[in-house]
Amino acid sequence: MNMGSVNMKIRKIVLFISLTLFMLTLTLMPLMVGAHTIESPFTVLLVMGRRNIPIGFVKIWNDADNLYVLFEIDEGSYPNYAMEESHLHVSTSPLSWFAPGLWLYHHTYSPPKTYDLYAIPLSSIDGGVSNGTVIYLMAHASICKFKFRCRCCWDIGSAYGFKFKGSFNYTIQGAPPAEPELSIIKTGPSLAHPGGTYTYTITVSNAGNTTAYNVNVTDKLPNGVSPAYPESPGTPTGVYDEAKNMVNWTIGDLHVNGIVVITLEVWFSDTLTPGEILNNTVQTVWEDEGGSVYGPKTTTWDTTIIAGPKLSIEKIGPTISYPGDILIYTMPVSNIGNATAYNIVVEDTFPSTYIEYVSSTPAGTLSGNKVTWNLGSLSENGSMLITLTVMVRDSVANGTQIVDHVEATWEDSACGSYGPETDEFVTVIFSNPLLDITKTGPLDAYPDQTIEYTISVTNLGGSNASDVVVTDMLPTGTTYISASPTPTVHNQILNWSLGEIMLEQTVILTVRVKVTVYPDKCTCITNNATVIWKDELDRSYGPAWDVMTTRVCSEPLLEVNKTGDTKGMIGETLNFNITITNVGGSEAANIHIIDDLPYNLTLLNSSIPYDSYDHSTGRIIWNLTNPIGSAETVQINLTVNVTDVEYDGILVFNNVYINWTDSLGGNAYGPVTDIHPVQLFIRPYAEVFKYGPLEAYKNSTITYTIELYNPTESTLTEVTLTDYLPDGVIYKNSSPTGTYNSASHTITWTSITLAPGQAINFTIEVYVNLHVPAGALIVDETIASWRTGSDLDILITEILEQQPSKPVGGKIVDNYSIQFYTAIMAIAITAAAIGLLTKMRKHKLLKEDYFTR
Repeated sequence: MNMGSVNMKIRKIVLFISLTLFMLTLTLMPLMVGAHTIESPFTVLLVMGRRNIPIGFVKIWNDADNLYVLFEIDEGSYPNYAMEESHLHVSTSPLSWFAPGLWLYHHTYSPPKTYDLYAIPLSSIDGGVSNGTVIYLMAHASICKFKFRCRCCWDIGSAYGFKFKGSFNYTIQGAPPAEPELSIIKTGPSLAHPGGTYTYTITVSNAGNTTAYNVNVTDKLPNGVSPAYPESPGTPTGVYDEAKNMVNWTIGDLHVNGIVVITLEVWFSDTLTPGEILNNTVQTVWEDEGGSVYGPKTTTWDTTIIAGPKLSIEKIGPTISYPGDILIYTMPVSNIGNATAYNIVVEDTFPSTYIEYVSSTPAGTLSGNKVTWNLGSLSENGSMLITLTVMVRDSVANGTQIVDHVEATWEDSACGSYGPETDEFVTVIFSNPLLDITKTGPLDAYPDQTIEYTISVTNLGGSNASDVVVTDMLPTGTTYISASPTPTVHNQILNWSLGEIMLEQTVILTVRVKVTVYPDKCTCITNNATVIWKDELDRSYGPAWDVMTTRVCSEPLLEVNKTGDTKGMIGETLNFNITITNVGGSEAANIHIIDDLPYNLTLLNSSIPYDSYDHSTGRIIWNLTNPIGSAETVQINLTVNVTDVEYDGILVFNNVYINWTDSLGGNAYGPVTDIHPVQLFIRPYAEVFKYGPLEAYKNSTITYTIELYNPTESTLTEVTLTDYLPDGVIYKNSSPTGTYNSASHTITWTSITLAPGQAINFTIEVYVNLHVPAGALIVDETIASWRTGSDLDILITEILEQQPSKPVGGKIVDNYSIQFYTAIMAIAITAAAIGLLTKMRKHKLLKEDYFTR
């Protein structure tokens, strides 16, 4: 959303590795780029966690008028992920991280989205930019995951463009160069400890106007870092030169707009020195059709070595709120070091002038405007979640910024002191009505296709908006068909007079049009929607606006998604699916498919016969004899066996690439690519799930149910289960009986054994105190831990004033109110990273066919 006076715009998520989030001062890495358009955008990864694990892409391009930034989640690999809101900051000056709530641009979604597009006038960026201007960007998204049982989307944390709390640069471009021009970007861990395994990701794309031939990528690893599997390094499989500590990949050809993603699992030597900074350089070279050599184009990645206990802490909360609102701040604390952290103390300082304390989990000690938690110890890879519930005072003025600060300190086994590690979150208070408008539609279309746009208008402010008018300017190249509700139509302009939009209300408008543009290759159509409104004093606001740009192609345009199992133990059978769809306007022929299985997996079966399979490299090749027509889809189902796991919990990637031609064979395209993550285990592990009421009443009893499950084929022993009760409730009993500690307000069960496939249920009864204010949100947290890992889940319950006139629904009952906040844990084997929703990010009820367990 862009405004004249105000620029605003689980069941758990499994990230397949430890998520370790903490504040870090970042340096900028120059990213050398060529010209980029919507057909060939500049692409950086959208990552989660301190290890920068990719969950999608951020794509950037420009035309003569606008800068475009597209956030896109990889739906194939992360089918249940979506964005609750996104933030974008753009400047002509280098950027250092600060709270996303203060950034220039911000989108909030209801319901959540898997992609989001910003269109920013070049004239509005620091007084105007032109070709050759270098701009700096920071991209952030609040991620949620759809949950099968509750039919909702629960917030799980943050994702970042390029790297955790990082920035990147882009050069405003004119026309793409006539020759092939590659860009290369590398991401990996910013921090690593000796003896750890990590993943590097290399992205290579062709921004030129002709094919790049004989593309070669070379990664010169720093001393002390080597491939986790030297005999078969990376996906696709490269060649490792041990003498030079170098991995080389022969990629082949990258046609116009082609992109390849390389993943490399590496091991950091036990002998590395703490504080040492390891510089990793990767380069690419290529040729044109005549054999002229280009490059090398290089990029670097720095990793700092840490040792001993090292805590990370992140503060997550709502970007926008209003007087009288209830806020939940979430603080995941993780030990990313290689030793136990002792005597952990976390202190949260909040502005008591603006907000008042309501509750916390674990139960903290309140003194003035500070809440303190003494967490004891946290083992290597251990994690803990702290939640803090506060209420915005009714007297807080419009535009007030609430800054909440948290810090953590700890000791090692010799009583050496560490920290503080700090973070803060900024929430802006709006007492006036504040409308957010979001325009969505298809990213790709073809001539004569009927497409649908959706316009969502949400009141994020603290009072009702009146005289609301939405205007949608349909682009040239489209013909209006219908809309709901029915607008007034004049030429290509649609208008809706919506009257009043209440506090927290969302209004959805849909528009159907026919695409009536017929490009030789591809072109873009951009749809702009605006909203204006008034407050109760008849003061005018807006316009707030949003755009949607759709690429229309007469050429064949293939998309590929790789889906399937995301966890496996040695000896188990896994299933993957490759889905190829033609979103272009003509037939795709000569389709060449490459699937690179990681070293650990062996092909058992393919639903479409393959042309070749090289077990030593994991490469499977199909050459499809039948073309794929416009809007048609082809699917390949694969069955594989987990044959080799040397590192327990290692994250590996399965990569697929597609090349094709037009029906005459004269124009070549691709590759398009997708990567699918799989976490592999040697030892058994457990998963924990928390159930209970979403709403409860003062002076009532709540029953929590915990399910502890072993999904593996081996017995898991010595599991400890700990439930952290929120303050505001009184413990009554548990079954089977656990050990209640009144000082820490916890219930613990120890020495639990789980047979293969076994699930054990635990129940806890608590009483809700009368002093808990109506509208408060209490959070109950459960952690399961064992020798090699841990898992966590949470449940949030809203406290109501009066007794219900009908039964109160729990997690498995469809009984969700727009007044209800919700959140859930993002956990990765041994560490947690959480984001909790604000009142404007309630349970999002979803269509039944969207859910997967």
